[in-house]
Amino acid sequence: MFNLKRGPHPVFIEDEKYLANPHRRLRLRFVLLLLMVLIGSWAWHSASAERNTDAGGRLMATDSEGAALTNAFANINNNVTINVSGMVAHVSVQQSFKNTHDDWLQAVYVFPLPDKAAVHRMRIKIGDRIIDGSIREKAEAKAIFQQAKAKGKKAALVDQHRPNLFKTTVANIPPGETITVELDYIDKVAYQQDQFALRYPLAITRRYSPVPFPYSEHPYSEHQTLDQESVDHQAMDALMIDHFGWSVATALPTPVNKATVALTVELDAGLPLKNINSAHHGIDITQQNNIYAISLDNSVAALEQDFVLRWQPQSGQAPTAALFKERVEGEEYLQLMLLPPQGLLTENYLPREVIYVIDTSGSMQGRSIIQAKKSLLLALEQLNDQDSFNIIRFSNTTQQIFSHAMPATADNIRQANAFVNALQANGGTEMMPALQAALRDPHDGENVRQIIFITDGAVGNETQLFKAIHQGLGRSRLFTIGIGSAPNSYFMRQAAAFGRGSFTHIGNVSQVQDVMSRLLSKLNRPVMSDITIDWPAASEVEQYPQKIPDLYADEPVLVNVAIKQLPKQLIVRGKQGPQQWQKTITVDSKANHKGIATLWAREKIQYLEDEKIKGRAEPEVRLAILAVALKHQLMSAYTSFVAVEKVQQQEHESGQDQPPPVKTSAQHKLRAILIPQTATRATWSLFWGSCLLIFFAVLKFSVAKEQQYEQELENERGQ
Repeated sequence: MFNLKRGPHPVFIEDEKYLANPHRRLRLRFVLLLLMVLIGSWAWHSASAERNTDAGGRLMATDSEGAALTNAFANINNNVTINVSGMVAHVSVQQSFKNTHDDWLQAVYVFPLPDKAAVHRMRIKIGDRIIDGSIREKAEAKAIFQQAKAKGKKAALVDQHRPNLFKTTVANIPPGETITVELDYIDKVAYQQDQFALRYPLAITRRYSPVPFPYSEHPYSEHQTLDQESVDHQAMDALMIDHFGWSVATALPTPVNKATVALTVELDAGLPLKNINSAHHGIDITQQNNIYAISLDNSVAALEQDFVLRWQPQSGQAPTAALFKERVEGEEYLQLMLLPPQGLLTENYLPREVIYVIDTSGSMQGRSIIQAKKSLLLALEQLNDQDSFNIIRFSNTTQQIFSHAMPATADNIRQANAFVNALQANGGTEMMPALQAALRDPHDGENVRQIIFITDGAVGNETQLFKAIHQGLGRSRLFTIGIGSAPNSYFMRQAAAFGRGSFTHIGNVSQVQDVMSRLLSKLNRPVMSDITIDWPAASEVEQYPQKIPDLYADEPVLVNVAIKQLPKQLIVRGKQGPQQWQKTITVDSKANHKGIATLWAREKIQYLEDEKIKGRAEPEVRLAILAVALKHQLMSAYTSFVAVEKVQQQEHESGQDQPPPVKTSAQHKLRAILIPQTATRATWSLFWGSCLLIFFAVLKFSVAKEQQYEQELENERGQ
C-alpha cells in the first residue's frame, strides 16, 4: 500500500493503477534517488566534521601566493611542564615544527587554551630570528608594531581569538627551517565532589557556530584592501567560520606524522593526598614530603586525547587550610586555600534564610516563565526544617508572599507552591524595589542568608542595581539564575560578583532539573561563614576578595594577597553555626610557588574593573589597571600583547637569500591571519543547489509528460 499526497489529502492506492503512468514511476524513482544522495552526502559531511579533531598547538601555512598548504609543517617536538600550587597551575609549553616545503611560508600558530587560562609569555625562534612577546599599553603596542613593520622587521599583535584559543601569525619561514614556539600560561585547578582536576588540552576539536551572514554579504571581499592590524574581533569570528557554520579555526587537516608530547607535572597540593590518577594516560608518580613528581609512564604520549589529572585530599571532619607563597621582584604574594571537610553529615550544615526573587515581567512570557516557576518549585522542595524562606515576585509592582522570612514548615511550603503555580508573566521590569526588599535584613542572625534571583535580566539600569547590591548586601549572598536562551549575562554575572555569589544559566526547560540540582546541592550545604584572617598590623596587606565569601561543600575559598612583610604565622577564623572555628598556619618564608603573583594580579584587575561600576572615575581606574597589567605582564582592557622580531633574518645558504614578495591584497592578508579553510559551504551549496535545480526541471518535465499522457488516454477513450 502506498500513501501518496495529492493536494491537501492523502490518497491510498491499493493497486497499480496509479503507477501505471510511466512518468509517475519515473518521478517517484527520481525523488527517492535524490533523497538518498542528499541524505548520504549530509551524513558524510557531518561524520567528517565530527572526526575532525587535531593535535594540540598547530602551525598552519600559506605559500607566497597566499594559497593554503596542507601539512606544510611537521611537528617534531613537544614538551610540557606543569607546576601546580594548590589551585593554581603554571604551564610551560615548547613546540617545534619544521618547514617541509621548498618554499618560504607564512604561518599561523594556534593553541587551544583551557577556558579561564591567561597567557603571560610567548617567544618564537626561527633559526637566528627571535620573536619575543610582551605586554604593553595598547597605544604603545600599536606604535611598536607599526615601527617594526616600517623597519622591515617581522611583528605581530598577539591576542586570544577566543577565550580558549590563542593564535599569532609568523611571516617568512625559510624552506627546511625549524620554528620553536614557547608559551607560558596560568590556569585554575577545578574542584568538585572532594576531588581536584587539571586538564591540559592535547587536541583542538572542530566546533559549530551559527553562520553570521550569507556568503554574498561577507564584510571583506577579495577586492577590498585591508591592513592586517585593522581586522577586528567580530570580523575575525565571522571569517573563521566556514559557510556550513563549522569553525575553520579548528577545521584542520590530519597531520602526516603522529606527533607525541613529553609531559611532566610537579604537584604541590598543600596537604596530604590519598589518590592521584590520570583519566586517559598511564603515569609514574614519585613523592618527596607532600610534593609529587608525575610523568607519563611511556615518557611520551600521542597528541590524541586531553591529559586529565585528578587528585583527592585525605579525609577530614574540619575545614582544611593551605598556604602558598611566591616572591617576585622583592615582593611577597600569598594564596590561602580553604577546603570544606569531606563527607559532611546533613546536621552539620548551617541553617539558612533563603529569599527567592522571581521575575514575572512581560519579557519572561512563554518558556521563560515556565522555566522560572519550575526552578523555584524545585528549590522549595530542597528546604529543610532548619531553614526559613520568603518569595518576592516583581513586574511593574512587587509582591511578597510573607511579610518576613518564615520557617520552612509543610504548611508554608504548600502555600508557597500555590503562590508560584499562580504566577503569570506580564507588565514592566521594575527590579529595584524587589532587589531592595530582598536585601533588607531586619535582624542579624546566626544563619546564612541567601538571595536566589531568577530573571532574564532584561533591564537597562544595571549600574544603579550594582550600587544597590554593593551598598545593601550586608551578610547576604546573591546567587543569580539566568533564564531563557539569551539572558543579560553581563548583568547576571556582575550582580552575582557584587553579591559574593555565583551566576547560573538555564537555557531550556529540559535543563532545569540538572542545573538547579547542582546549584541547590551547593547552596543547601553551607559549611562556614564570617571567615576572616588575622593580619599583623605592620604587614600592609592588599587582599582579594576583600570580603571573604562563605565556605560551601564542594567549593573551596581562595584568598589572594600581596604583603609587604611576611608574618611567621597566620590565624584564620570562621563560624560553624554557633561554634567558632580557627586554624593557625605557619608561613614558610623559603617557599616559592609559580603563578601566585599572576593570579593575585588578575583578581586585582577584576576588582578595579568593578570599581568603575561603583562610580570610580574611568581615567583613575585605567591608570591603576595599567600599573598592574604591565608589572605582571597580563592582557587587559588597556594592554595588548605585541611580538617583535629581535634579530634580523640571515641570508639563506640555498642562494634564495630573500623571501619572495608577499601579496598585499586583502585576500592574501586574511589568509595569512586565518587558518586555511579545508572545506567551505560554497562547494556543497553548489552541489545541493544543482541537485534541486535538476530535480525541479525533471519534475516539471514529468508533470508535462503526465498531462500529455492523460490527454492522449482521454482522446483514445473518446474515439
